[in-house]
Amino acid sequence: MFIEYIDFIFVPFRTVWNKWMKVRNVKGNFGAEMARVKSLGNQGKQKFKEGQKNLAAYQQKFGPQGALPPGQQPQPGQPPQAQGGYPPQGYPPQGYPPQQQP
Repeated sequence: MFIEYIDFIFVPFRTVWNKWMKVRNVKGNFGAEMARVKSLGNQGKQKFKEGQKNLAAYQQKFGPQGALPPGQQPQPGQPPQAQGGYPPQGYPPQGYPPQQQP
């Protein structure tokens, strides 16, 4: 009851305090976002290294992917394996089905 009569004295202090807390909150949120971005970058680097390690283990176990042992010919009826990582040019690979004219 008594506080409502002197409340006008505290209004500027509350306003300044609220502004200060708003700025502090924005600063904290920005810092948290930067930490999240850094951790995502580190996680990506870690996953890349893990993938390289798994690829090396796979190649040690099975040899380079798609490579035949020296002197071995492809199985009859199997298409020859392409050298390189890109598919043949053309879209779509099988072509469009013929369209019927009405």
